[in-house]
Amino acid sequence: MKLILKSSVFLLLKGLLFLFRLIDKNGRVTLDAVTDAFEDIYRCHLVSDRYDLYPSKSYQSTRIKTSTKEKELAVIIQGIIEEKNDYTLETVRLYKKLFSHAVIIISTWDNTKDVLLDKFRAEGCEIVLNKTFDVCGLGNVNYQICTSLAGIRRAKELGACYVMKNRSDLRIHREFTFEYLKALVETNPVEKGEIPLKGRIITFAGFSGQLFYTNWYQDFFYFGYTEDLLDFFDIPYNDRQGSARRSSLYMKEKYNGIYTGADMCSERVPEVYITTSFLSKYIPYEDSVKFSWEYHRKYFLVIDFSSIGAIWNKYGRKRLSIENDGTRQIEDYTKNINESFSLALITNQIKYEEWMEQERAKIVLRPQ
Repeated sequence: MKLILKSSVFLLLKGLLFLFRLIDKNGRVTLDAVTDAFEDIYRCHLVSDRYDLYPSKSYQSTRIKTSTKEKELAVIIQGIIEEKNDYTLETVRLYKKLFSHAVIIISTWDNTKDVLLDKFRAEGCEIVLNKTFDVCGLGNVNYQICTSLAGIRRAKELGACYVMKNRSDLRIHREFTFEYLKALVETNPVEKGEIPLKGRIITFAGFSGQLFYTNWYQDFFYFGYTEDLLDFFDIPYNDRQGSARRSSLYMKEKYNGIYTGADMCSERVPEVYITTSFLSKYIPYEDSVKFSWEYHRKYFLVIDFSSIGAIWNKYGRKRLSIENDGTRQIEDYTKNINESFSLALITNQIKYEEWMEQERAKIVLRPQ
């Protein structure tokens, strides 16, 4: 009986999807409608490119004890608060379970409604308000620098040893995430040299090609010692005016809608701008894969979204992990920088060769 019911539902759904395809060519509207209904009924978030399910409410605490000390970690949630479905507020409620010993800092803008801020104060959050300003930098990078740096400064004042910088539309679900990240820092020490970092800066893997993009790390998330991330974000603002939307239009117009990894690196999009600005404080910067890999091996570490159960609620569109950000047709996933590559590079098991320098120019990005 169950088999017959399953077959009938499958055929009905297949027929409906065929009809939807006639008006919804790439299936995005259909997928969003179906998954929105699924999430509403089952009270969960569905990450479509990993087929993972995470609770949207009703979080549980672990009874397992750790060696984590009170306020050893500061979680900084930075940027505009995502109000739809109380996304950022629910993130805080989850983090109070996952990071029960941490101080949670909301670093946002001074034009945020008091009634909204009061909800976070009621959850015990520290609030840092930043004055708005006009020159946002390419892709709003200056806004990220401002809110991140202000949050980290507050974390230092509160005595936090470690900082986890978290975009307001990003959510982590994996228990023992802090202990896992701290273990990675402790077991993979930095190479002492020109850059005075106490430990590695951990960030996320990205989409196709970043194996050969120079010093491109996803800026949604960073983890490290408080003083290291304070130094990392203590960089000049970008003097270009270009919101995320305006930057996207600029790239499409300049490169006729089709651009390469080399184009994105040359424009110094936010992910590249932050890292290169930090490195340039201490060493002459070189735009090459060889340079990028050398300093990755010494000072950085990349983890996968799935390692800590992260999802990105990109501009109100749920169910995304950055390995597939839902906006580009990715031609070669084997060129992703990921956790397995990062650890192999750190331990000198990956060999650099000159042909790699040309690869980013071959990686074509076609926005959908």
